[in-house]
Amino acid sequence: MPPALDAAGQAPNPSVSINSPSVSEGDGGTMYPDVGWIAGLRPGWIAGLVSLLLLVLAVAAPDAAAQTRSLSIDSPSVTEGDSGSKNLTFTVTLSAVGSQQVTVDWAEGTSGTATSGTDYTAITGGTLTFAAGTTSQTFNVSVTGDALDEANETIVVTLSSPTNATLATASRTGTITHKR
Repeated sequence: MPPALDAAGQAPNPSVSINSPSVSEGDGGTMYPDVGWIAGLRPGWIAGLVSLLLLVLAVAAPDAAAQTRSLSIDSPSVTEGDSGSKNLTFTVTLSAVGSQQVTVDWAEGTSGTATSGTDYTAITGGTLTFAAGTTSQTFNVSVTGDALDEANETIVVTLSSPTNATLATASRTGTITHKR
């Protein structure tokens, strides 16, 4: 409830004096601070102070879920055609919903057996952004079809530089399968 206004239409200034805290000894030698000054505050002012304190704590406290959320990436596969292209879709999953946005960079790894520019379109990498409440994002690698009789090939991708989460799985292999 807002404070009553005076004749000039102004809210009166509260008269609160805060003295240096004193401490008194209770039963058994326990020390208690003197908080009697709180009784001089009006109920509306107390509610305002409590609201302000809760706001400060909410802003200052880190998102607890960010400390426990982790990112992982799957190991997809796609069957290569004799021509054209198909997407090898990697899915990155966030372990839990949180109130903070999460980002993670992804890039091509170094140990795959497929050849960039021949078996798939060169990967430039990128950044995935998980808005608050989102737990899954995808990115595609374009696989180029050919009529060659060859063994299955692999593409390795890595995750790095996460914000507001940790990496549970930093690297995974995608497989290009051949039906021959």
